[in-house]
Amino acid sequence: MFRVRVNNQDLPEYVTCTVIYGVESLARNFELTTRIDSGGIPFKRGDDVVIYLGNDIVLEGYVAIIDGTNLPGERGVTYTGYSYTMKLLKGSAVYKTGTWKNVPASRVFEDVCDTVGVGVKIDSELTALLSEPVTWKIDSGETCFDCLEKLAKYRAVFLTSDAGRNLIVTRASTVPLNRTVIETGGVALGCKYRDSIEDRFSHYVVKSQDRAPVLTSLDDTEIKRQATVDDDAMPFFLPHVVHVDSGQGSLSDRAEWEMRTRAGRSERIVYQVNRFVDDSGAPWPIAQNYQLRDELLRVDTVAMLINVRMESSESSVNVSLEFGNAEAFDVVKIRPRRKNRAGSILRWG
Repeated sequence: MFRVRVNNQDLPEYVTCTVIYGVESLARNFELTTRIDSGGIPFKRGDDVVIYLGNDIVLEGYVAIIDGTNLPGERGVTYTGYSYTMKLLKGSAVYKTGTWKNVPASRVFEDVCDTVGVGVKIDSELTALLSEPVTWKIDSGETCFDCLEKLAKYRAVFLTSDAGRNLIVTRASTVPLNRTVIETGGVALGCKYRDSIEDRFSHYVVKSQDRAPVLTSLDDTEIKRQATVDDDAMPFFLPHVVHVDSGQGSLSDRAEWEMRTRAGRSERIVYQVNRFVDDSGAPWPIAQNYQLRDELLRVDTVAMLINVRMESSESSVNVSLEFGNAEAFDVVKIRPRRKNRAGSILRWG
């Protein structure tokens, strides 16, 4: 079961505690239900919450919402909250003048995160890449995450978080293979498999907003630059056109990314497992690859753990693990958008 501490004191008991985290959500969230007695509601919004599995922290955050109920046959309090990286999603990006000139990309991540008390951890294989200098600016009204997500795309990395107060900068192609084998009848109680073409297309066309002059005639006719790629796995023709701003990098790379990520996100496998930890004893680590097997559904593949939902109650444990293709989370590298011949950087896309 989870051990819950609120304001540095152990919570003696609870009815249910649910923790959800994944690479598709920057912040972890929790829902904690307790009984209520004559003492009223003991906690308040903003209180610190740390949830443990053994000695491992699975969430460090705060209470955001309190729902109290006192009805016939129904009495209790539900606390909903988030890990501290939620501040990046909610808070506006603010830093001195809002601009950086010729600084390591990692410095921008650190400065923006520091304003809301969030740390930064960078995959060791990306240290050199993020040491390269950039010139950057905060656009008016954007959140901390908006600002950093643009920088992540520029460096072709993606952002997730750990159980504590840290933003994680990584790349899907660098995720390790976890030695735990997820197999129905073994670690897993069963699984669900979904393969969908709802968001897939057979023919991708990426068009730039820039216009390239046709030099074969004397008139001023212009054409738009574009790149195309086909998804051969689609059973019928279904085109998809994407318009991108100037400066968004290679059009062929963007077309390939559109096709690859949509294909990667179309296939999901969800396992119900009977424990909170992997074979090493660690709470299920996301952004790692696992060997998956299910004989009946003909599953025998390697996929990345992208979402985890763990629920603990007085009488049961319910854990679901959602897997997808790691390539769906690789991002296309873009370049800064320039507005004048002198090359002054006015905005980063």
